[in-house]
Amino acid sequence: MGDEARGRLKLYLDHDLSYHLAVQLRAQGYDAIGAWEVGNAGLSDQEQLEYAAGQGRVLITCNAQDFVPVYLDWWNAGRHHSGIVTSGQLEFGETLRRLIRLLETLSPSDMTDGIRNLGEFRG
Repeated sequence: MGDEARGRLKLYLDHDLSYHLAVQLRAQGYDAIGAWEVGNAGLSDQEQLEYAAGQGRVLITCNAQDFVPVYLDWWNAGRHHSGIVTSGQLEFGETLRRLIRLLETLSPSDMTDGIRNLGEFRG
């Protein structure tokens, strides 16, 4: 059964998040990749979202000031994506805990075409 059928989110971490977050998430059984792993660290914000959307992944970023306008552009154009989650810069362990809460709380349909903040998943 695929992740989508089980209701599991797949994450795509923007280049502003630690490489080790994706490694730790995968070690715990979650589907997470980083922009740097797939050679996308130099892509524009628009291209990052296009990649995430094409892969059916929720984009995780600490770059809200740039991604909120991209989100609004997509919304206004009727373009679809798997979701965006913004966050402030947090300590590694806290970011990991919040990402796990997000993964355990939301399904792909909860995130489709949406934008959330990782602060919602403090615990």
